[in-house]
Amino acid sequence: MVSLQRLTRTASRLHAERMTDRQEAEVIPLKPKNKGGRPKGVKRAASKLTQGELATVVLDYARGVQQREIAHKFGISDGAVSLILDKFKPAFAELGNVEEYRKAKANILDSVQLQTLKSMADPEKHAAANLGQLSVAFDVLNKHGRLERGLSTQNVATQTVTISITPTTFADE
Repeated sequence: MVSLQRLTRTASRLHAERMTDRQEAEVIPLKPKNKGGRPKGVKRAASKLTQGELATVVLDYARGVQQREIAHKFGISDGAVSLILDKFKPAFAELGNVEEYRKAKANILDSVQLQTLKSMADPEKHAAANLGQLSVAFDVLNKHGRLERGLSTQNVATQTVTISITPTTFADE
């Protein structure tokens, strides 16, 4: 593609040399300024982003960074950012509920643990899952519930020993 600047220079040179339309002129092409790589102004393909960069796009958006800023940061189009974020729309829809979930997480785990315990006691449920699978599920739920409450997940005995050292005074004899 011939730039306007190049055409203007060529026309000026031809005029200076008083060439007519019928005479042939040698046009020397200018070297491109961009040597290799993506031409200036062409955006990077979103498919070329690494997994870490994709994660950063999502996290930046979750932190409130505008899509245009994210696109500029990674050299991709605004539309590419939108396509990436479309995959995470269900998760973004739940962002408002995360704090409520955190507050109720231990109780939710206890509720599921209670349901599992009831299933373990119900002979009809044993057809779908064996007792070993249910007991493993119960144990996992129990450990997660204890962790949520800040309790230990194993029976660990601790013993505290307190030693008090008091200085003694020696009297001159």
